[in-house]
Amino acid sequence: GSFSLSNGTVDLGNRMAAAISDGNTHNCAILDDGSVNCWGRNNVGQLGDGSNANRNAPVSVDLGTNTTAVAISAGTDYTCAITNTGAVMCWGGNFYGVLGDGTTSNSNVPVEVNHSTGMRAVAIATPGYGACAIFENGSVYCWGQSYTATAINGPVTNGSVHIDFAVGRTAVAIDGTSDHMCAILDNGSMNCWGVNTYGQWGDGSCSSVIPSSGCDGENSNTPVHVNLSTGSSAISISTGAGSTCAILDNYSLQCWGQQSGEFDGTSDSILLPHTMNFTDGADIAYSD
Repeated sequence: GSFSLSNGTVDLGNRMAAAISDGNTHNCAILDDGSVNCWGRNNVGQLGDGSNANRNAPVSVDLGTNTTAVAISAGTDYTCAITNTGAVMCWGGNFYGVLGDGTTSNSNVPVEVNHSTGMRAVAIATPGYGACAIFENGSVYCWGQSYTATAINGPVTNGSVHIDFAVGRTAVAIDGTSDHMCAILDNGSMNCWGVNTYGQWGDGSCSSVIPSSGCDGENSNTPVHVNLSTGSSAISISTGAGSTCAILDNYSLQCWGQQSGEFDGTSDSILLPHTMNFTDGADIAYSD
């Protein structure tokens, strides 16, 4: 069946949306009572309603008795949510083990992630076929595919991978797209890791395999320091396909990585943060 909306409105009944996340072909929302509704394409169970039928109206996701969602992130044909107990639950396509249950079998109902940390999760990001979470002590663990989780382009099906920041540093915010991740740390600095084809790390390096690109770096799951403006701290981050943007504590906007003229008017990749002609920003998001 169709998974498009006929009039652009979403009927949540008598409930209000408290948070929303859009995947590549589906959407999910946390409602004001902590329940979860999803709608859109459902070919691998990414709506979590126990079926594989596409839906153009929201359907309820059963998280379990007395279990509600406090955070949600929809990825590439899968969805993950943090519950009121601090557990991470995911559902949908289990490509590269992104559901974190130790298998690569799809699930059209929520399964609990075996991240092996013994801690409560406080934030979640679902870039591509990999997922990363911030835990209660500010540490970050990832699972699934690619450099978001591991230095080889394969699955993590046994627990999760710890992302090592500098000694004493912890994460306070995280965001990721199909192939790279970035985090704001507790001192306002930024780290990025994953694929760096277009300089999306923001450290002046790049890893393109195109001979004429001048790039000779390597992709890595080791976080690197982003060279933000001297003395500045990041307060909000957002990642896109091959690029990254951050709002700083002076409310200026800096972006770097792949572009089509929207950053500095050229089509050249920007390897270091570039200050945009934009002021007084407080939050930021990419559009697909």
